Amino acid sequence: MSEHENNQHTELPIIHLYTRGQAITDGVLIDVEREFPGFSSQAGFKFPVALTARAFNRYVELNPFAKGEDKKGRMWDILWMLMLKIKLTKKQGLDTIKFSFLSTVPKKSEPFAIESYPPIEDDDEEQDHELVRTFG
Repeated sequence: MSEHENNQHTELPIIHLYTRGQAITDGVLIDVEREFPGFSSQAGFKFPVALTARAFNRYVELNPFAKGEDKKGRMWDILWMLMLKIKLTKKQGLDTIKFSFLSTVPKKSEPFAIESYPPIEDDDEEQDHELVRTFG
């Protein structure tokens, strides 16, 4: 066994652990199923979906420029478009999702493209879930 392989099997002490459940309780993550029951599974997600509070507040919560929109519609659009992108990415054999969508956000009167790289991560109960983080 190489030194690198040996180091990978060495258990290190956990200095700090912050779970998905704690992040939801603290308001750092927003559990989509809690806010919009049934949406995740209807869109085709097999795992619980959470958005960072920043993503939720910028792209799901309404702002003065979101005329004719509602939170449910905005959330559904994000989930549906993300699921379509996941299916396309899987078909292409890629392991990273680059997800873009148009959104009206505070202080910008015109929609603009948002890029997101949502990973699939393990949560504290050893179950996979989708975490949507946005950059833009």
